[in-house]
Amino acid sequence: VRHLVQHCKTGKGCIVLRGSSGTGKTTLLAQIAQRISMSSDMSTAILVRFLGTTPASSTSEAVTASMFMQLSMAFPDIASNALSKEDAAGMRPPARFLELVRAISSRDKRIVMIIDSLDQLDSSDPGRDAYESWLPTLFGAGVLPNVAILLSALPGHLDTIEAMPLHRIEDLPQFSLEEGEEMLDHLCQRYARGLEQKQRNEILEKFCHERSTLFLNIAFLQSLRWRSWDTNIKIPITVNKQIRL
Repeated sequence: VRHLVQHCKTGKGCIVLRGSSGTGKTTLLAQIAQRISMSSDMSTAILVRFLGTTPASSTSEAVTASMFMQLSMAFPDIASNALSKEDAAGMRPPARFLELVRAISSRDKRIVMIIDSLDQLDSSDPGRDAYESWLPTLFGAGVLPNVAILLSALPGHLDTIEAMPLHRIEDLPQFSLEEGEEMLDHLCQRYARGLEQKQRNEILEKFCHERSTLFLNIAFLQSLRWRSWDTNIKIPITVNKQIRL
């Protein structure tokens, strides 16, 4: 986490986090965003978007429109000088957003973009594969000063980025059993919940099949319904099967 926070504070260009569903990409990006916001001043704009959670976060046009609005409110003087109302009205949201990003980065102001789940953009969105149409240059000599970007996506959804020269992709590993045990202990403490050894073993045994934070969270929430004397308990082996319960 530390090097990702430092990238946001002082770096430029993009780091892409790649990991299977449930490996903690969203949680990690949310933690980084929180740390950055706590230590940043008014010269830094932090744009955090979790794609696919609402219709307004499912297309590149909608996302860039909202980020343009946020930047305009953070740096109103730069926005008014960079784009006249007539110019802005004649531009599509991605072009308008990128023009403002370039203007801000040239004025010693900092932009941190944290965008989760690129794979959740609508399947018909042209920006799903043409990232350069709505994001600043991600890698190489063309990256903008004072603009740091963190992205995340599932494996198998980064062919376009993998083809880019000098791309930087970091894989998130699955949780180890020891990390799963630590997380389960933390959840028990947080909810003031105790588990019998057989109940604990059932959760951790099934956790070993997926080794994801999502699986462990759902399994623990199911365990809140168990009584201490319940021994005939079963946890479904996958997240999808747990959700169907």
